[in-house]
Amino acid sequence: MLGPDIGPQIAMDPTGTSFIEDSVFLLNFGAIIGYIEPYLSTPIELNVKRPQHFFGATSLEKNSIAETHDNYLVDDYYALIDGPIMYCRPDTVSTVVDGQVYHIATYSGSDTNRARLLAEYIHPICREAEEYVSKVLDSDYWFIFYHFDASSEMYAALEHTRSSVFCLSNNTRSYEERLLEISAHELLHVLTPKHLQCRDTKNFNFKNAVPNQHLWLYEGVIQYLALKLCLEAETLPPEYVLNRFAKAYVSAKYRYGDRQSLAEFSRTIYDSVSAYHFTYAYEKGTVCAFGLDILLTELSGGQTDLLGLLHTLIDNYAPTGVFEDSNLFSDIVSLTFPEIETFIIENILEENPDVIDEYLAKIGLYRHRMKTYSRGYTFGLYGKYRYSARDNLLYVDSIPSRFFGYTDFAIEKIEGAALNYETVNRKLLDPEDDTPVVLDIIVEGKPIQITASPRKFEYEIKKQVLDKVSSPSEKQKALFEKVMGVSYDDYVVTVPD
Repeated sequence: MLGPDIGPQIAMDPTGTSFIEDSVFLLNFGAIIGYIEPYLSTPIELNVKRPQHFFGATSLEKNSIAETHDNYLVDDYYALIDGPIMYCRPDTVSTVVDGQVYHIATYSGSDTNRARLLAEYIHPICREAEEYVSKVLDSDYWFIFYHFDASSEMYAALEHTRSSVFCLSNNTRSYEERLLEISAHELLHVLTPKHLQCRDTKNFNFKNAVPNQHLWLYEGVIQYLALKLCLEAETLPPEYVLNRFAKAYVSAKYRYGDRQSLAEFSRTIYDSVSAYHFTYAYEKGTVCAFGLDILLTELSGGQTDLLGLLHTLIDNYAPTGVFEDSNLFSDIVSLTFPEIETFIIENILEENPDVIDEYLAKIGLYRHRMKTYSRGYTFGLYGKYRYSARDNLLYVDSIPSRFFGYTDFAIEKIEGAALNYETVNRKLLDPEDDTPVVLDIIVEGKPIQITASPRKFEYEIKKQVLDKVSSPSEKQKALFEKVMGVSYDDYVVTVPD
């Protein structure tokens, strides 16, 4: 899963549904029928009555097709929720890589020719993914894209065994880069958790969810490998990928405060604080995966790496791909090298944010802050707010009074409307100009209406990059090239946007 990580509920969620008459029906069956606990193992027949001109994009196999009806037979509840369907006017393109068929289906309102463009973007990803997914992907795979209108950037995606659902606003910034990254990420989830998962994840109990300690694997490792896949496909340049690694380090250490070890964070993911900071698993997990990939490549003399470890684990737990929560770490060590035990302790079981420097040095890199400038408009909210889903309020703490006239308060409405992700992001967190905003706030229990204007800012900042050491050895260069797949000398250090 990959998506936005700030505040109020997402306007469009890939686990939800969308019913727009005569336009589109996005069907996620967990949201439609709920969790039917007494019937989880019961075979299900699904009959869909649809307009004649609608097509159902799904990985579910159609048992029969009539002029206005589709019939599906699925093994059980879990097979049904693993196969979302999007019905709309067909805008679908297929691409084939070494016999593996990928389908790209889109809905984007009036634009009925977007699938072909998306296929052009995604095809290089699918081509290079052969080494990654051929072991586990044995049938057609569906990329299902639902686009919607919104005045600010919103995106989210969710993986399934043979498909992924993507929800993106039509004005998503850096659309191509975002699309490439999340497409690779969701596709690679066929490795884990779809074919390598903890017993508590298999046939998930939605009523009494049991957490485990392996979000670092499900999200961090997959995010890291997705960026490497984009690099190998030459869809994202080395400087972009390495800057994403640097950003992940900064986010994990400073934005989230490295509050917990990865294992402990995963075990507490259903707590409100951890759930709110879910992307900590991506950020710190990416940094962890980078270090593990470097170490595995070095210890094996280039004979294996992090992807090779995943394939080995899938084989080791065949045919189910299921492991015990308490056994995975010891199994990884027994299948690799004794030194990996120390890595697991320092990077997953304990909280040691700067230990990554040791592994960066092995490939001739070090963390370095480069000067740049930031310009725009702000309400000064960064790091000063928290969102409460229970009462749909944005609590603001210890903010300078020059922005709103108060230092501690709760925002209840924006321009007379209840809070939602779009308006909070567009009006408060990332304003485009100094347009005043009318807010209903609560100060010391009393409702007050105020008008506030964002302030223009321009200041020098230093952004973290992964810089080259001054005199790299040939060993460092060679290991860099083995891990990253590109020449050390060709890597150009740039300041990230």
